[in-house]
Amino acid sequence: MEKTIATIVTVLGCTANCLALTYFLLHERKGITHKLFILLSFWDSISCLSMTLITWIDNFDMKQICGSVIYNTVFATILLSVTRSIAISKPFYRIRGKYIGISVALVFLYSITLKLVLDF
Repeated sequence: MEKTIATIVTVLGCTANCLALTYFLLHERKGITHKLFILLSFWDSISCLSMTLITWIDNFDMKQICGSVIYNTVFATILLSVTRSIAISKPFYRIRGKYIGISVALVFLYSITLKLVLDF
């Protein structure tokens, strides 16, 4: 029963994330918020798939990879929340995209390091 529910949630989650991903990719305006929504939809789709794989295949390495993917999804959600909060509280403050890109790259490298080097 657990595997069936996980598969249904994955199908629904991946479908919704793919719809959101195509919407933001086809949207003409490509600001920081849109790029962060694209990043969040991507990581969330990967997270849904990896959680279902863990349900079907009980493997320690898969659990580590899934933990890394969930870490990236949580970071993308927090980053989107912080940038939206800054945009609301200080409407004339311009958030530079290069700092967002650097933080995303650093977190991705950190999660890869945890998986590959430290075997966490």
